[in-house]
Amino acid sequence: MPAIVTNKFRVHNSEQFHEAFSEAASTNQFIFIGKVSEWLDASSVNIDANPPTPTDTVENTEYNHWDDMILAKRVTSNDVSHVINRYNWTSGTVYDQFDSQDSTLYSKPFFVVTEDFNVYKCMYNNHGAQSTVMPSSINTSAGVSETTADGYKWKYAYSISAADALKFITTSFIPVKRLRTDDFTNMGSNAGEVADDGSNQWEIENNSSDGAIDTLIRNASGNGAGYVFSDAEVTSSALGGATPDLTLDFTNYGGSNPAQDSFEGGWAYVSSSSTGQGMLAEISAHNGTTFTLIANTGNLGSQAADANYQFDLTLALAGGDVVKLGPKVAIAGDGSGALAYGVGSNTTGITDMYVANTGSGYHVASLAVTQTNATITTAADFRPVMSPVGGHGYNLVEELFGFNVMLNVRLEGSESNTFTVSNDFRKIGLVRDPVQSADNSALYVSELADQTMRIKIGSTIASASDYYVADQQVIGSVSGATAFVVDYNNTADANSAGTLGSGSDPQVYPELRVTEVSRGSVATAGWDGVPGSFQVGERIMRVTVADPNGVATDPVTAANDATSSNMVMEKPDMQKYRGDVLYVENRSPVSRASDQVEDIKLIVQF
Repeated sequence: MPAIVTNKFRVHNSEQFHEAFSEAASTNQFIFIGKVSEWLDASSVNIDANPPTPTDTVENTEYNHWDDMILAKRVTSNDVSHVINRYNWTSGTVYDQFDSQDSTLYSKPFFVVTEDFNVYKCMYNNHGAQSTVMPSSINTSAGVSETTADGYKWKYAYSISAADALKFITTSFIPVKRLRTDDFTNMGSNAGEVADDGSNQWEIENNSSDGAIDTLIRNASGNGAGYVFSDAEVTSSALGGATPDLTLDFTNYGGSNPAQDSFEGGWAYVSSSSTGQGMLAEISAHNGTTFTLIANTGNLGSQAADANYQFDLTLALAGGDVVKLGPKVAIAGDGSGALAYGVGSNTTGITDMYVANTGSGYHVASLAVTQTNATITTAADFRPVMSPVGGHGYNLVEELFGFNVMLNVRLEGSESNTFTVSNDFRKIGLVRDPVQSADNSALYVSELADQTMRIKIGSTIASASDYYVADQQVIGSVSGATAFVVDYNNTADANSAGTLGSGSDPQVYPELRVTEVSRGSVATAGWDGVPGSFQVGERIMRVTVADPNGVATDPVTAANDATSSNMVMEKPDMQKYRGDVLYVENRSPVSRASDQVEDIKLIVQF
């Protein structure tokens, strides 16, 4: 049975994910980095330059990512944003226009971001012409688009703040958000409403008009034929009373006066005027240069009787004002107030239709083109474009298909000596609701988590050439357990190395941090009570080319004492295998440094 999962479902899922970071009972989610060892193929050949694609198997997702995890940092609501495709406005590009009937609109560049980080929606692309003039105006009123010199019409949507640009812009994505928390929240200053934050987007959302018709699109059948058109200049006007009249001069537009009543039943549209630009009314009759209009048609009527009429019958047009004469365009549907007019010529038919008033409340609409005394041989084929529910700008996350979510977490140096700056990493990911190692009945809620295993070494190493080095494999002399070195601190300093013992004179030892731990084959229980684990008192030996079984002279671990037997070897802060790994990305090696800041950006696609 034919079925479809809509883009709204994808947006809904992304919204649920996004909201998980800000809800009262929010989930605890952490970005992690991992894997210090090199990527190897099946033949043990280094493939760091082309890391493998992650696979979603039980072993990988439930276990392996935990085993090579190095560190994790909690994601807050300020670290999360919906994002959309980044389409930089570029001269010479043909942009798609918004079309409510286009099923692939989500994949097309129908919006752009400019060099000023302003975002515009393309409402009209001048029949697929190249865009050569960058949109630049900022108008937050409903139904207002900027018409640039290349014929494009752009609707301003929002501006990206400097903070959001720094955090969430990449070469492929830009951030998008909605200020309303839901469709039932109003914009305003009352309790429970979204207060004016001074942003243009607040104005856009507040002014959006549900069911407005902003654009008309020409269908495949095209312009039609037989319609009559002309422009003329106003000589005088007498619009008051029951029969508003215009006297027109056609000298500059073909010279000859039109045949009597040839424009009957069509529109008169004022395209240039200091007092009445945009006026639209139906022509009832004309004799030579005198045109009689029908009161209370189009947007010309008595405002006292109907406040929806934009132009009152007391309007006075000035000599030289320009009027376009053509067929009448009637928009029908479940809304009201939408007005449009056609432009073209007697030979080309209707080349374009423009909206004179967007109206409101339209969710279904059609249009009819009539001209009483014209000999129409082919009907013009145009259709209204429906606006999104709530109007353009009401919900920009939905309108611009923001079904991707970006998480951005900054790792700043060692994060107060918590994280290594002596090694690289090859994996980033996201884990939800991890559990404490110290209390497996409680969630881990701290900001930072050190996911290495920490081993206290019994004595400092005299020669730097004998230090444990990053990425080196080590092996336990008794247990046979192996691991990879994350970093080593040879200084017996309580501020940077582990502490054993208690009281006024604690024992202080160098610290070795390792990951990717594998147990040996011995049956003797190790430090954690599991056979094959590292053992307290055994040598932690470096695996080298000269000593593939381990350097026999390397030091042993620190010794237990009565008060700190569990401190020689410490578990990762978060208990392994408890928490859902939601996302994993394999990368080529990324090196860390003490003065380095990494912006880790994850794009979660729905």
